[in-house]
Amino acid sequence: MLAKYVSYAAALAALSIVAGQSASAAVFTISAPVEDGIIQNVSQGPATGEGDMRVGLLGGSNFRVVILMFQLPVLAPGETVTNAVLNTRFGITSNTPLFNIDVYATRVAAGSPNIDNGLDWGFGASPGGTLIQNDLVTPSTDLSSGDTLISTDATGNTNLSSYLNSNYVAGSYVYLRLNPDVAQDSVAIGGSDSGYRVFSADIFSGTRAAQLELTTGVIPEPASVFVLAGVAGVLGLSRRRRPAGVKQVEYRS
Repeated sequence: MLAKYVSYAAALAALSIVAGQSASAAVFTISAPVEDGIIQNVSQGPATGEGDMRVGLLGGSNFRVVILMFQLPVLAPGETVTNAVLNTRFGITSNTPLFNIDVYATRVAAGSPNIDNGLDWGFGASPGGTLIQNDLVTPSTDLSSGDTLISTDATGNTNLSSYLNSNYVAGSYVYLRLNPDVAQDSVAIGGSDSGYRVFSADIFSGTRAAQLELTTGVIPEPASVFVLAGVAGVLGLSRRRRPAGVKQVEYRS
C-alpha cells in the first residue's frame, strides 16, 4: 500500500514539474526608439526630430509611410513568442483621409536602428514585405481626441507572432511599416494634407510612443512531453483498477 502512495506522489510531482514548465511565461513591453521616422517618396525622412510622422500625404506631393522599430529581447532556452501586439497612438491631419492603414513587417536586422529607404519603403495595396494586418486604421476610426491608442487585432497579433518566431534574432530590431492601402495618388488619398498622424518616440516618449508587447512561453522538451504522457497513463490506469473480487454496486432510488 505504501508503495502505491509513493508511486502516486512521484507521478504527481512529475506532472507538476512538466505543467509548470509549459505554463511559465514572461511579458515584454518594448518602446520604439527615437530613430523611428518616415520615408517620403522613396527618400528617407529624418531619423530623429520628426514630430509630424504621417501616413499619407503632406502637402500636394509628399507621400509618406511610417517606420517603427523594436529591439527584440533575449529569450530563455525553449522560450517562444505566444502573442505579440503592436500599440500605436494616432491623430488626424486637416483633411479626413480616404484610405486605410495596413501594417507590414519589412525585416529583422542587427545593429543600430536605421531606416533604409530601399528596404523599408512601400506604398499601396501590394507594397512588399510581410502583411501583418489589413485596415489597422480606417476613415471610420474615431480619432477625434487627437491621441487615440490603436492596437493590432487578433489576426494581426497571430501574424506578428508567427513572423517573429520565424525571424527571431535576440538583440536585433524588427521593422514594421504603416502604409496607405491605395496608390500614390492625391485624389485616392483624400487630397492635400490628408493622412494620419503617428506619435513619434522622440517627441512623445514613454507609453505615448509606439510599443510592442510580447508574451512568451516555454515549450516543454520532447522528453518532458513523454513524461507527461506517461504520468497521465499511469494515473488513468490506477483510477480504473479495482481490487480483485470486489463488485461495483449501484443504488437506485
